[in-house]
Amino acid sequence: MRIKPLTPEEKAILDNPDADAPLIEIINGMTYEELKQFDQYTYKDRDHYMGLQRDLWFGKERYLISHRLGHDAEVSSEELVDDINAHKNGERYRAWYVMKFPNMVKRKVSLEGNVETKAA
Repeated sequence: MRIKPLTPEEKAILDNPDADAPLIEIINGMTYEELKQFDQYTYKDRDHYMGLQRDLWFGKERYLISHRLGHDAEVSSEELVDDINAHKNGERYRAWYVMKFPNMVKRKVSLEGNVETKAA
């Protein structure tokens, strides 16, 4: 894993750059395989996880898409989903959430009672 520094423009959209930039820089440097390792975790509080993903993460995603050169201000749901998939933002969000809120996650347990370690 390597650290990929954020640009000043990327830091400018963070609500708390001092706290969040180091995590995002670590995540930006991760390979897809490293990101998938976070699949072994699940949230303890669905509303917290989903609310942050919808309001914070996807909100920033919409902002970034809408401010690309030559883009209209309105971002369609299809554009948002395409961008999320293209940039692996579902996996990136999970990694951020696990590192930012370690007390709000738990390891997934299989039906046999073992901790799941399978990366899909």
